[in-house]
Amino acid sequence: MRFLCLTARLLCLILPIVAGETAHADAEKRLSCQLEETETSPIGRLFQGQNGWFFRKVDLRPDVMPGKLFLADMARFQQALASRNIHLIYAAIPPRPLMTGNLPDHIPYDAPHVASSFQQFLSALHQHGIIAPNLLPAVKDRPDLFFKTDFHWNSKGAQAFAQALGQHLKTIPELAAQSIHHYRTQPAGEATMFGTMGETLDRICQETIAPEAYPLYRTEKIISPAQIGEDALFGDNPSGLPAILVGSSFSGQKAFNFDGFLSEYSGLEIANLAITGGEMYNAAIAATASDFFHTTPGSAFIWEAQSIYNVDEEATAAFRQIIPAVYGACDTDQAIAHSTITLNDQETPTILTLPAEKNIHGQSYYLHLKSASPALNRITLSFNYDDGDSEIFMMDRSTRFKHEGTFFVELSEELTASLTSITLQDKNARNVTLTAQLCRAPSQQTNL
Repeated sequence: MRFLCLTARLLCLILPIVAGETAHADAEKRLSCQLEETETSPIGRLFQGQNGWFFRKVDLRPDVMPGKLFLADMARFQQALASRNIHLIYAAIPPRPLMTGNLPDHIPYDAPHVASSFQQFLSALHQHGIIAPNLLPAVKDRPDLFFKTDFHWNSKGAQAFAQALGQHLKTIPELAAQSIHHYRTQPAGEATMFGTMGETLDRICQETIAPEAYPLYRTEKIISPAQIGEDALFGDNPSGLPAILVGSSFSGQKAFNFDGFLSEYSGLEIANLAITGGEMYNAAIAATASDFFHTTPGSAFIWEAQSIYNVDEEATAAFRQIIPAVYGACDTDQAIAHSTITLNDQETPTILTLPAEKNIHGQSYYLHLKSASPALNRITLSFNYDDGDSEIFMMDRSTRFKHEGTFFVELSEELTASLTSITLQDKNARNVTLTAQLCRAPSQQTNL
């Protein structure tokens, strides 16, 4: 087996263990490393902990509480999903040091304060109507669930998190009703992890940094002969309503089998739409805009997120895409304006025009764009208003994104004049046909 993933922040090689190979240097003493060289590395500044453990600067964040805008946007997202009878589950991975210990002795880290900050984060989400289970008690002080020289959990960590999360999902009546499947997980060999952190340390430390071993697992659905007979007799497919999983490489790397474990412990069919290297928002933006989301009824939207993220950064721009994507395209007869045009890379065409007397502004309205060509993946929109103001909004689907040619974006809540036109530019677009619609959010669908 050989597994390779390459992103701006992650380079991992997962290789089969050769008999007699040393999985990892069992370092009980401090290694001799030039860690100051990591200040400008893709993963940021590294610090050496105890017993061979290493941490990124972001792992040692003293506080993980989000801002008010993030919480308000998450509440709007939850309400949009609820309009489609989908539960939003925010599965926050606790700060890594709370689980691994072995912290640097020269870096102040107030673990009780960080744990309290994490709990306050979850409580704030609860107060905004969002299901956010506290998974920390199940994994606190469990260094065996993580790699020493990589920031990911290992497959045992994925299993422990999935078990805690799956048990919580079964306490939600609507999801328990969909928990109709049985899954079996079996060992599937062994592998080693040697990621960006390990490679960096191997380069700047005098000692050799060896890959770390972990077991592989494979999960499969169990279908009984009786169930097969019933399906054939009644023509039913007892698949239940799938739960969509989005998130980072913690969910996206198949070798960790997080989605498989989650199916086993929850009884739910998991549609894994996580994106390795997609950071906080890419997977959620891509999933809500996907054909799968809009054609397959779902039961839950499970958002795995690392606590290292500054969730406030880019939150407004991200949720302006995520929330209208939940509503989807509007019918042509309900669209405020619509057009179909052909783009090329030498033009910045006006894709929609509106009379000022329509008084269109704010997040009650959104733009939907659809093209059959995935080449339309880096667009710049200009929203122009009758008082002379305009907003430039850029969307990049070119890397670390599952792109189907669909875009959604809300109008800015900060601009209160009337929208009069929208222009678009994409330097990669050559003879690309684009359909544009300006839609009302469902709660605003009244006659103007």
